[in-house]
Amino acid sequence: MRLVNFQYYKTKYIFTTLLLLTTYIAFGQKKIPINWNAFRPEVGDHWVTTLHHSPEFYSSNTLILNDDTKTKMQRLSALTIGTTFLQSSPKRTFTYGFGANYNYSLIDINAFNASYRYDIQSAGTSFFMGYQKPNIIGRNHPFVHLGLTQRFVISSKLTVFDTQLSNYSSDIGVNKFPMFGYLEMGLQQDEFLITNPRNRVKNLSVSMDFPFFNLSNFFTNNRKNYNTSTIGFFNSSNPQAVFRLNYQQYLDVKGKREFEPEVNDIANTKGHLFLPPLISMENPEHSLFGRIFVDFLFSSSKDSINVSAKNASPQIIPNAIFNQIGIGYTIHWGNYYPWSDGNNTKNFHYDLFGSVSIFKTAITNASINLYKYESIGLKTEAGIRIGTKKGWYLVGGGGFQFLEFSKKYTRNATILENDIQSPYKNKFSYFGGVAFKNLILLKLTHIDTEIIRQKPVTYWDSIYYSIAIGF
Repeated sequence: MRLVNFQYYKTKYIFTTLLLLTTYIAFGQKKIPINWNAFRPEVGDHWVTTLHHSPEFYSSNTLILNDDTKTKMQRLSALTIGTTFLQSSPKRTFTYGFGANYNYSLIDINAFNASYRYDIQSAGTSFFMGYQKPNIIGRNHPFVHLGLTQRFVISSKLTVFDTQLSNYSSDIGVNKFPMFGYLEMGLQQDEFLITNPRNRVKNLSVSMDFPFFNLSNFFTNNRKNYNTSTIGFFNSSNPQAVFRLNYQQYLDVKGKREFEPEVNDIANTKGHLFLPPLISMENPEHSLFGRIFVDFLFSSSKDSINVSAKNASPQIIPNAIFNQIGIGYTIHWGNYYPWSDGNNTKNFHYDLFGSVSIFKTAITNASINLYKYESIGLKTEAGIRIGTKKGWYLVGGGGFQFLEFSKKYTRNATILENDIQSPYKNKFSYFGGVAFKNLILLKLTHIDTEIIRQKPVTYWDSIYYSIAIGF
């Protein structure tokens, strides 16, 4: 069967090469017209950029082997972060852009009486073109983007769990240059007639990476890249698509655009009172306002963290590294107004705040991902900021984790979803830190953690570090 498939692919590539050569000979001397007007300047043209990190949903985790049998590719973890640049204008019908991203995946495949765990890191670029409904008066533009994403695998590790001892390898047959199709549809909001030097474009969309022929296969079709433990995956395919739900706030690359009338500053302030841009340096101009923020929580390595439930055998993560990313919304109330009327002589400013956020937690072994705890949940925090007119604040408060949607623990070849818990002794925490305006917040958080070791557990073993953007 493998020989038949090999001959089939060889014949297919020879036929494709001959077809391309014939096309080039027949039409290579002809001048094919291209409509370059699609790239012509439009009123209000501007490049905008945004960072992105979106939830991922896989349509199928099926791996089709070369004998047409099927097995599951279970993604124990998946992360994609990056940046996108978009050529935007409310008058533009044809749009285009490009981006760069980093992708991490931890994949488990059960086949041939063994478990194969792949730890993959890749970097990629994408280019897309699209169509939007132009509207210079209105703010909402339905759009669709279509393009390609090319990735390069920068790190690939394999752990095999079989009847023998676990073995590790980096020569594993993974496709080093996977390519995917890219499709995005959604609604874009362009505040073209509002005077704001940075934030003008917002985007709510659903995007998809879909198979681009066999170039998006997880495994390569080069037999030389396999070893004896993975040769069974040769000529396999995995036609799966990944969906993402996106909410993005773009920033102008340049802070000024032409052809725009002056707009009253008060109206502009009201427009962004409770939904301002994620990254901004403006001072608060009202006593009550809201913010969207992104929070990154992490820690130094800890001896051993226990994630087992009560009356259950311990589930230990040795030499544990803790990481958490969350996105949330904060309401502030303080004595800022009137900050910018020229009569404010107050040198002391304060505000009370309360927030709610959804977070994803990952706890792994510091050296290899054989141990991994993941959860998704909700938490709320409240506190006070005290500072000066220049925008520097001392911050203090506490939090409460009140819900977890899902929890999962993997160890070696096993996956547990029952009898596991959050590694905290209780759901309360308290924190302190410093902040600059609503741009960035640095804080230390204390959470009582279920740590198991022979040495005494100290106060500092339960300290976590946090960086919040847009708080």
